[in-house]
Amino acid sequence: MTANTAARSTFALGVRSVLLVLLTLMCAACSMAQAADANLTSELEAIYAKWFQAYDSANRGALEEMETANLTLVLPDGTIWAKSKPRAQDKLPEEPPDLHHSLSNTATRRFGDTPVLTGMVTAASTKEGVLKCATTVVFIRDAGKWKIAAAQWTPIPNQ
Repeated sequence: MTANTAARSTFALGVRSVLLVLLTLMCAACSMAQAADANLTSELEAIYAKWFQAYDSANRGALEEMETANLTLVLPDGTIWAKSKPRAQDKLPEEPPDLHHSLSNTATRRFGDTPVLTGMVTAASTKEGVLKCATTVVFIRDAGKWKIAAAQWTPIPNQ
């Protein structure tokens, strides 16, 4: 083996080692990002479930804590509802509606400090039956807490 061949062999080994280290670091970063995304998804699911619980029980104070001041909702019938005043001033039913929501098949994508949760919502009522909707919810960070800034529900026809 000549000195030139040995140098090339050592260089190739060094390049392979550097590539292996970079690949390992990239895999670790991806794994950490996936774990962080899973944690964020769980946190946002919990907030969304708590928000529905507050709505279902007409808890204006809890709704106010979880929403931005300029919340916008796109309802299943296509109506756009824009929050224009604190919930305490809303005319919510005094008696909680016979309505219960559940969330499934969620995924989260994050755009800086703005995560977007997508999934399926099932609204069940003994009077009205069951409505399944696809949902998209936009969260923002406000005073260290995730708050709902916008949400939409698109009905899914009976399957």
